Amino acid sequence: MNAEIPNDKLRVLMVDDQAFIRMTLRQILGVLGIVQIEEASDGVEALEYLHNQHFDIVILDIQMEPMDGLECLKKIRRDPEKKIADTPVVMLTTYSDESTVKKVAEIGVQGYIVKPTSVALVGKAIERALGKPG
Repeated sequence: MNAEIPNDKLRVLMVDDQAFIRMTLRQILGVLGIVQIEEASDGVEALEYLHNQHFDIVILDIQMEPMDGLECLKKIRRDPEKKIADTPVVMLTTYSDESTVKKVAEIGVQGYIVKPTSVALVGKAIERALGKPG
């Protein structure tokens, strides 16, 4: 995790099955100066991206098909080659109940964003996930 990467150099993979959410998140990231963004529509596609490219952070929705965000996060953390196991992940979800938050924390997530969101909340979650002082 490198807190010294400027926002315009951050490589972000955003994963959500809803095109509208990805478009909205892309706009929010753009306001934050983040321009190197790839999109995936589910956990399977996200893992393909992660195994073929380097990303500094992943923003991952929980509820998707065929592989949801929790299963994808488990696979990231259990990467046998340890190539992607330490990639910072911020969960993006409509679920804010205590059991869901606790479950993703146990798997190893660095941040949590509840939809709908804002530029300020996304920015703070990314800063925390990358260990940037805020």
